[in-house]
Amino acid sequence: MKNIILFILVLVASSCSTVVEETPSKPEPPKPEPPSYVDEMDKKYPFWNVKLQEFRVEDQDAGFQNQPSSTDPVENAKARVISIESKRSLLRIMNTIRFVVNTPEFANLLRTKLFYSSGNGEGAFGSIKKGDPMNSERLLTVVRRGSFYSQFIKKQGIAGTDAHANVGSFLYVASNKELVDTTSKYLYVAYHNNASWDDWYQDKYWVGVVFHELLHNMGFNHTVPRDATLGMQNEVFRVVYDDPVWKAKYKEELEAYIYYTTKYEHFLQAETVVDKSRQFNGTDLFTADQTKVGNTYNDEIEEVCFLQKDGTYKLVKMRNGRII
Repeated sequence: MKNIILFILVLVASSCSTVVEETPSKPEPPKPEPPSYVDEMDKKYPFWNVKLQEFRVEDQDAGFQNQPSSTDPVENAKARVISIESKRSLLRIMNTIRFVVNTPEFANLLRTKLFYSSGNGEGAFGSIKKGDPMNSERLLTVVRRGSFYSQFIKKQGIAGTDAHANVGSFLYVASNKELVDTTSKYLYVAYHNNASWDDWYQDKYWVGVVFHELLHNMGFNHTVPRDATLGMQNEVFRVVYDDPVWKAKYKEELEAYIYYTTKYEHFLQAETVVDKSRQFNGTDLFTADQTKVGNTYNDEIEEVCFLQKDGTYKLVKMRNGRII
């Protein structure tokens, strides 16, 4: 009996003296941040990659082309400001353009069209002469994948016109790498007069106009019958956007699409006003990530498209911001 008790005591003592070492727990890996709305939309709607460098108001003191500004002090004061609501309206238009370009209806309709080149071009993609037919699949690629910075400018006092844009490098003949790296040329779209910033963004007509002007930034022009610029605007974009079946199909999706108003919400924190210290006389411009864009005005002659009051377009030559 004593031996049994002694054996039990030895077992108990040995169990009490045993140290159980705990395995240290591994730290949990950090949870990845959920994708942002913009990231999600970039994956879902990957096309139309026009980036907005800034909103800008040009100094109106001298008018444009030596034309005096309005004599109405209220109009002159408004001419020096872009309101938050005006900027929001333009960003909504950019939402609409990007959404339309991403739909299969836009791509399928463009593939059926034959448009002609308004100019000569030679690059990595090949060469083309004025009047030559353009490859519709290549047009679709350029519109979908062309990536560049542009600016939206408020001007005043340009008689008979509502908007204009400068013609950028001809992306149609560029390499595919150059399509997504086109920051070497200063690009802009300018809208004139207070009415253009106050209320016309509500008109569906202007959605097509903004699309048209940004096509100029991609190097497209309209100097021949059935050119690609007016063709893509009127025979493709507007046909799709005005189609009641298309509108019904995408109504809820389009209304919920707020890509540009989200990505550029920092522009909606305050009005944009004239900054005379940053008037554009040849100084270099930089994008938000410090990528050099190029000179605003220099001695080079540039081609600019003006939208006339009657809805027609006129091409002019400019140097140093002045028509020549």
